[in-house]
Amino acid sequence: MVKIPDEVLDLLGDPDTQIVLATADDSSMPNAVPMRNVWIVDDDKMALGDVFFDKTRSNIEANGLVSLSLWKGTEGYQLKGTCSEIKSSGALFEEKKEMLAEKMDLDLQALCMIDVEEVFSTAPGPDAGSKIS
Repeated sequence: MVKIPDEVLDLLGDPDTQIVLATADDSSMPNAVPMRNVWIVDDDKMALGDVFFDKTRSNIEANGLVSLSLWKGTEGYQLKGTCSEIKSSGALFEEKKEMLAEKMDLDLQALCMIDVEEVFSTAPGPDAGSKIS
């Protein structure tokens, strides 16, 4: 696992940031969905809120691999990792479930706990695609 860089944390904290989560099933068929419910749990771990996951949840259960792309303007990053656990109970789950119910009238089904393994820059220019962590 790698430490999530501060610039990525800043972008994740910005409500105008666009986020797409990509997964693949056990036959490598890709699936990409917009995401909003992403929380940093630790220096190298994030939680993805499963509210509307269908194919995404099946894919995560099949192989656990995820890629999260986030950007605002020309600043962007890609985080790659593995789901180490799917939580549907516990303090963190209950906290996020209550928050989503109050703020967005959404029902959290589970949290996918992602161990971040690589971080890349996706900003245009000579460093596009370079590994930063």
